[in-house]
Amino acid sequence: MKFPSLKQLGYTALAVLKRFPIPILFAVLGTRSLIALTVKDLNNTYNEELVKGAYIGNLGLALTLAFALFAEKHKLRNSIKIGANVTLIAFLFSLSFILNPFEKEAHILMLVILAFAFHLLVSVAAFHKAEENQAFWQLNKSLFLRFLTSALYSAVLFIGISIALLSIEELFKVNWDDKIYLRLWLIIAGVFNTLFFLSGIPKPLETLQEEQSYPKGLKIFTQYVLIPLASIYLVILLAYEGKILLEWHLPNGFVSVLILGYAVFGMLSLLLVHPLRSLEENKWIKLFSKTFYLFLIPLIILLVLAVYTRVSDYGITESRYILIVLTFWLSFITFYFLIKGQEHIRIIPISLCALALIISFGPWGLQSVSKNSQQKILSTLLATKPNKERDQQIRNIVDYLYDYHGIMALQPFTKASLSDIKTFFKNSHKKDSLSQFQSYQAKENTKDSVLKLLGLNPLYNPAMKGNFYNFANKEKEVLSIEKASILVTIENQSSFRDDKCKEITAFGKAFKICKEKEQELYLVLGKEKLSLQLYKIGKQLLKKSYPITDKNYNTFQVPNKDLTLTQQWKGLNITIRIEEIGIEEENQETSILHYKVYVLITPQTL
Repeated sequence: MKFPSLKQLGYTALAVLKRFPIPILFAVLGTRSLIALTVKDLNNTYNEELVKGAYIGNLGLALTLAFALFAEKHKLRNSIKIGANVTLIAFLFSLSFILNPFEKEAHILMLVILAFAFHLLVSVAAFHKAEENQAFWQLNKSLFLRFLTSALYSAVLFIGISIALLSIEELFKVNWDDKIYLRLWLIIAGVFNTLFFLSGIPKPLETLQEEQSYPKGLKIFTQYVLIPLASIYLVILLAYEGKILLEWHLPNGFVSVLILGYAVFGMLSLLLVHPLRSLEENKWIKLFSKTFYLFLIPLIILLVLAVYTRVSDYGITESRYILIVLTFWLSFITFYFLIKGQEHIRIIPISLCALALIISFGPWGLQSVSKNSQQKILSTLLATKPNKERDQQIRNIVDYLYDYHGIMALQPFTKASLSDIKTFFKNSHKKDSLSQFQSYQAKENTKDSVLKLLGLNPLYNPAMKGNFYNFANKEKEVLSIEKASILVTIENQSSFRDDKCKEITAFGKAFKICKEKEQELYLVLGKEKLSLQLYKIGKQLLKKSYPITDKNYNTFQVPNKDLTLTQQWKGLNITIRIEEIGIEEENQETSILHYKVYVLITPQTL
């Protein structure tokens, strides 16, 4: 086997650069921006610009590559290509001003959808006419295989160079920067991978219409990997549909993921074996195609029910809007292929690309529809009588609208200037502009102000925030033992070990502190026992609202008085003081998972 020389590699790189100069420039822009983001001492403003550079690089690579293939196939004049590329570049950079993912999370999803649409555009840009079906398939086969090959080569190259760098570090005691491996991967994935992938795009494109080659490995991969996977999904879904009919209940929302998974694996299988469908020995392909789309019909009905369940309860959000659109698209594709057959496979990427572009902007787009839906629900809730469930729903919608659509999405519900409130808190936390916590704190303060303007207590209600709640004493680690004669520390994870009781001696009496099924603590003397009311205190905590200090762990800050209880027993004052307690609620049952408490014993005469 003859290995390519460095001269040959240089010629190949120059040929790719000459053929696709604009896409490669965007790939370099994205790679450079990502590498610059690995530098530690960057301010937030510069970081935002680099993130914009990264996503503009990704979008630009796909969009300008699609145009390059279109121009090459149709032999456009240089003047037209230059004008079109300038227009595309201006459009791409305008997106960095139109879309602001740092302020609105909905824009992150819009960028993902645009990237998806532009990559689909690459697959159809060169061949989109009915008579170019064979060329369309051959080009996308080449793109698919080249993508897999370039990913493999990039991974091997990264591993090889990483081992070399590690060897130099160990043998010659060279201290590389900690992020050298991350930067190496970015260079390989962003530049080498792009050059290698683009070098494998067939040229000239016109010859693809006559191309008849079909890789045997592709058929094996489809027949023995993709189709069995699709079949597994189908069996699970049909069994679940039978369960729904027997029990007569609405479907679980997760079923939509499985249905889309079945559709993806099935359609990909059919696309990959498309040229073989007419051969005598491959009649199974036509059979699989027909049964695949027939089985999709009951699954689409199940998908409609799953979507309806979520939307009717909670309204439309971006993710649910996409699910609705995919449901309509899947219905269209299913009936299209059942009626027209498998001849026009281009309809799959063309229709998906068109839908992705349509829903990205405008009053019918996912951002506008989702925002309007949640604003309508919020308006209805504000007009209803306050209660615990209604208040928590309002908090959730305020969170959603602020995070996904920005503070002005809440302006219709109050006369106060929300932009002024946001500016006030942003300026009050400007002392440390590099701190993400400061930015987060300003955002939370602004949300709390909005809730107050809507007449709600901004404190979170723990009983509505999931299944696990952790309550911490506001005066944690500050304990007054001025009048205590005995102080005992109890932690359920370490105090008892294998025993269920801890022995103590107080005032000449032998006491035991015992636990019962992790739920309760008892002070025991002989045959008598006193409940320390741990479970009762836990239940009371769930009925109240406290400031949340850590949303990731559902931790709430509780005043000491709510975590302290004193009882009289046997001439003694028995005080339990909780430092922290973890509680789980599931199916209306309460369980205490962990705790740390102090037990103070004092004679009543003091």
